[in-house]
Amino acid sequence: MRVKILQNFIDILRGKKKIPRSIEYEIKHVQKNINKLKKKLAKKIKNGEKIRVGFFVIFDSVFQAEPVFKKMLDDDMFEPFIVVIPDIARGDDNMFKQMNKTYKSFSSKYKQVYKSYDETEHKFIDFTKDTDIAFFNNPYDGMTYKFYGIAYNALHNVLTLYSSYSVLLTRYSVKHIISQKSMDYCWKIFADNQWHLNKIKEHSFLKGSNAVLTGCCKMDAISKAEKKERTRKKIIIAPHHSVNANGLGIANFLNYSEFFLELPKKYPEIDFVFRPHPLLFVTLSKSEFWGKEKVKQYLDKMCENPNVEYQDGGSYFDTFVNSDGIIHDCCSFLLEYLYTDNPCCYILANKNNESDIFEEIGQDALKHYYKSYSEQDIIDFIDNIIIKDNDTKKDERTKFANEVLKINYPNVSEKIIDYIKKELA
Repeated sequence: MRVKILQNFIDILRGKKKIPRSIEYEIKHVQKNINKLKKKLAKKIKNGEKIRVGFFVIFDSVFQAEPVFKKMLDDDMFEPFIVVIPDIARGDDNMFKQMNKTYKSFSSKYKQVYKSYDETEHKFIDFTKDTDIAFFNNPYDGMTYKFYGIAYNALHNVLTLYSSYSVLLTRYSVKHIISQKSMDYCWKIFADNQWHLNKIKEHSFLKGSNAVLTGCCKMDAISKAEKKERTRKKIIIAPHHSVNANGLGIANFLNYSEFFLELPKKYPEIDFVFRPHPLLFVTLSKSEFWGKEKVKQYLDKMCENPNVEYQDGGSYFDTFVNSDGIIHDCCSFLLEYLYTDNPCCYILANKNNESDIFEEIGQDALKHYYKSYSEQDIIDFIDNIIIKDNDTKKDERTKFANEVLKINYPNVSEKIIDYIKKELA
C-alpha cells in the first residue's frame, strides 16, 4: 500500500496524473488568501512596522537570493533573516553536518542567522508566526522538514517567494521541478529568463499566473567579485553528483576520477580548483559506491598536489571570476559560468544524446562550449584554448550571454525588491 501511495505521488509530480482535489483546493485557497495577506502587510508598512522576510537555506553554496537578502539589510521597510534548514533526505549525520556547516558559514558574515533545530529541546522550530514573507530556493518540500516547505508556509499565512536554485536545463529537471506542486503555492516565482517563464506557463498547474520575469538574482553577486592579478593560469574542475546517472551525459565523474588526479601532475604550471558538487562525496561515501575510506583516500591524493585547491562548498563567484576556464558536467554551472566570458568545457557521455537530455536553452548554451567526450578532448581544451588562448567561440559566447541570460543584470535584486514594494503598496 505504501509503495502504491508513493508511486501515485511521484506520478503527480511528473504530470502523469492529475493532482488530487484536496491539493487543488489548497492551492486555490492559498492564491485567494494572498490579497488578504498583502493588505495586512500594507497596513504594517503604513504603521511604520518592518516586514519580516525569512530566507530558508540548506547549503551555503546554494543561496540564490543572497543578493536580495543583502539589499534588504539596508532597506528600512524590511527585516530580513536567514534560517538554516535541514536536508532530511540523506540521513541524520549528513543533515546535522550540513546544517552546522551552513550556519557557521553564514553566521560568520551576518548577524541575522538562525538555526532551525533547537538542540536543547531536540526539535525543529516553526518560524511561520514570526515571518511575513518567506523566500525559498528549494522547490522540493519533501527534501526538508515540513516547517520549511513552501506549501506549509503558504497554508500558514506566509507570503511565499521562489527563485530557482539553478537554471533548469535538462528535460527531466524542467518538468520535474516546474511541475512540483510547491510552485503553485507560491505568491510569486521569479523567472530567470524568457525561456524559463515560458516553461513555467507550459508546465505549472497555475500556468505561470504567479510567475514574473525578473532575471536571475543570484548572478548579481558575480558583478561584485574582484578580479585579482595572476601570473599562472587557473582551471576549475567541477564534477556533478549524479554518479548513479552515469552514462546519461549529465554525470561522468566515475569515468574521469583517476584522470582528474593526473591533470595537476601533467600541468604543474597550471593551478586547478577542484570543486565537486556538495553532494558528490556524500553519494560516493555510501557503501554501494566507494565508501567513506575510498573517498578519504581520493581527496587526500587530490590535495597532495601543490597546485590544487579543494573547495568543499561555499560561494564560488570569486573562483569563477579568478579563473581562466572550467571543465565540468554540472547543469547549474552551464549557464552561470557564461557570465564570466571565459572559455568552458562540458563533459558529455556521447555525441548523440544532447537533444534527448537538454532543453532548447541548454542546447543553445552548449553551442558556445568546447565539448569533451574523452580524456583527449579535455587535454586538447587545456592545450589549445587555455594555454594558447585560441578561444574561437568567445565572441558568440559573450553575445549569447548578453542577449539571452543577462536579463536586468546586475540589478535583478533591485528589480525584485521594487516589485515586492509595488505589490504591497
